[in-house]
Amino acid sequence: MFFNSHLVDTVLEADVLGFGGSSTVSFIGGDGFTPLLYLIPVALLVGSGLAVGRSQGVTETADGAVAGVFVLPPYLVLSAVGTVVFRVSTEALGSSFSGQPEPLPAILLAGIVFPAVFGAIGGIVAANTGTGQ
Repeated sequence: MFFNSHLVDTVLEADVLGFGGSSTVSFIGGDGFTPLLYLIPVALLVGSGLAVGRSQGVTETADGAVAGVFVLPPYLVLSAVGTVVFRVSTEALGSSFSGQPEPLPAILLAGIVFPAVFGAIGGIVAANTGTGQ
């Protein structure tokens, strides 16, 4: 769900007695969880960028954007670790099933693009709504 809310699909692989394949799926929307889950990482990252901007006391828009991007390094690390850790698999009676987030989009979208864009937006909001305004 974490990666699906960052627009990263889950790769499902199945092998049943030598037959199988893989497919990608998102569990948000359709018959899955509510599409409102897409707003959670956006809100958290904007809030984090806002908090970083306020803690740095930014008053200029460019400074706010730069301060907000500082949420990227820890988010990138957690996304990279999550790409490896959030893998499920099972084997029984000659069959195997597994699921994991797509690695490259997980790193690029969830680890870099989302925190850079929405953290910067939060920093910009901090610069333009601070006490010095």
